[in-house]
Amino acid sequence: ARRSQFARVNYAFDNRYLVSASIRRDGDSRFGENNRHAVFPAVSVGWNVHNESFYNSDFLTDIKLRASYGRLGTTSFLGAYNSLALLNPGQTVFGTGFLIPNDVANPDLTWQTNTESNFGISLGFLQNRFTLAVDYYTSKIDDILINQSVSEVIGTTSVALDSGDVESSGLELEL
Repeated sequence: ARRSQFARVNYAFDNRYLVSASIRRDGDSRFGENNRHAVFPAVSVGWNVHNESFYNSDFLTDIKLRASYGRLGTTSFLGAYNSLALLNPGQTVFGTGFLIPNDVANPDLTWQTNTESNFGISLGFLQNRFTLAVDYYTSKIDDILINQSVSEVIGTTSVALDSGDVESSGLELEL
């Protein structure tokens, strides 16, 4: 089961200063009891410089500066019961059945979280007949959910873990 709460606010002052903020709180029963709920905020700001009273240009007709930051949680690749120790019926031995472990419990299993930031500028030339956008971004994924192989001696072939991190950044140009 999943339960989410979400709030968002947008504000624009005189089409010059722009702000958007959101917050999301998610809960998911697939995670360990220690980490079922998490909060994911996001905020972005923008400044339309070309709408300022001091700005006047017939060549550069649009200038917008912007920045954003946000976090997002995911449950991708997570099975329904990966945080629980489940048992399966084993083969009968001398007429008596027994249970064998299907999974290893992980009560600390937590959200895979992606944190992103972006800084950019958009420019319009000659009444926006030509536009240029330049953005620098960073993205970091923490606690990637993977199934780690383990020895079958414990009764299962893998266990769900938060054991990976990936970070990337780059520059985007659009003309």
